[in-house]
Amino acid sequence: MDRCIAKNNGNVGWLPVNGSSGYDNFYKSIDTVIMGKTTYNPVLIFGAYQYQYKKSYVFTRNSDHKKYGTCPICK
Repeated sequence: MDRCIAKNNGNVGWLPVNGSSGYDNFYKSIDTVIMGKTTYNPVLIFGAYQYQYKKSYVFTRNSDHKKYGTCPICK
């Protein structure tokens, strides 16, 4: 999904910050988060991991993969 939600430069400015986007209801309905490492890396700068109460998997093609916190890095 990397670069499918974010633009090529990683910008997600088009996502609504306030208002009714349906994201809150969607987020409450899932128990697992899957993302690419290109998406995962910037998430780490936001402080506490925002998906800490969800099972999380991060996928990468990089052979230098390992577990970060509670989030396994999958190749």
